[in-house]
Amino acid sequence: MIGIVIAAHGDLAEALRNTIQGFVGETPNLTAVNLLPEWGQEEYTEALRRHAQQVDQGDGVLFVTDFYGGTPSNCVLRLISENDKWAGITGVNLTMLFEVVMNADEATSAAQLGEMAHYSAREGIQALTLVIPE
Repeated sequence: MIGIVIAAHGDLAEALRNTIQGFVGETPNLTAVNLLPEWGQEEYTEALRRHAQQVDQGDGVLFVTDFYGGTPSNCVLRLISENDKWAGITGVNLTMLFEVVMNADEATSAAQLGEMAHYSAREGIQALTLVIPE
C-alpha cells in the first residue's frame, strides 16, 4: 500500500485528513503535516521525512501539497529527488484526495497513484454554471 502525506500551509493538511477520514474512516497510511509559521524549510522537510517514513510500508509514498511553488511543494521536491519510490502532486482538493486514499492499495507505484490523482482532480473541477440543466 502506498503511504500518503498531505503537506500544506496553516491547518489545511490536518483539516483535509480529518475531512477524508470523516468519509472513509481511519486511514493508517494517511498522515498530514501542517507548515507551522515558525518553521523554516529545513524543519519542515525533516517533519515531512519523518511522517513519510512512518507511512512507507515499502511500496512508496505520495505527497499531496496545497500549491506549486510554496514551501510544502519545494520541500517535497527535495525529498522525492532523494527517493525514487516517493512522488508528489500539487493542488490538492477533496476529489484528488479521495482518489488517492481509495486507490493507495491498488496502485503499483506512488508515481502511478499521482497520475490517477491528477486525472481525477482535473475531472472534479467543474464550473457549475456550465452544468445547470436547461
